[in-house]
Amino acid sequence: MPHPDPQSLRLTLTDAAADASDLQSVTRDLATTIGKQPGIDATLPEGDPAAGKRGDPITIGAILLQLAAGGGVIVSLIGVLKTWLERKPTLDFELQRADGAKLKLHAENLQSADTAKLRGQIERFLNPKT
Repeated sequence: MPHPDPQSLRLTLTDAAADASDLQSVTRDLATTIGKQPGIDATLPEGDPAAGKRGDPITIGAILLQLAAGGGVIVSLIGVLKTWLERKPTLDFELQRADGAKLKLHAENLQSADTAKLRGQIERFLNPKT
């Protein structure tokens, strides 16, 4: 069976305990960390507000992801998100596919779920027709 094409996603962070500047700083750091994972390209959307400037609320907290085909990429992404939640447990994540469908990942879901179950949930979200 052939692997699916690479998947483009938008990862949006929210944090009720952070202001916009702090959230954008966390977003930049997380994008850098995710981008170091094999098979994942993570970039901030064009038009990202400059440091210290207010930006479009949709842009603040957003990371564009390009995931290579293969299940190991999802495990890597889950690992990074879980690690970040240990550092900042007030973060919530939302994945959005190109067709607009969304999957919300709350701190309690990521911290308590086992990786295999969470991987399956994300894979079903990425490939709803399989």
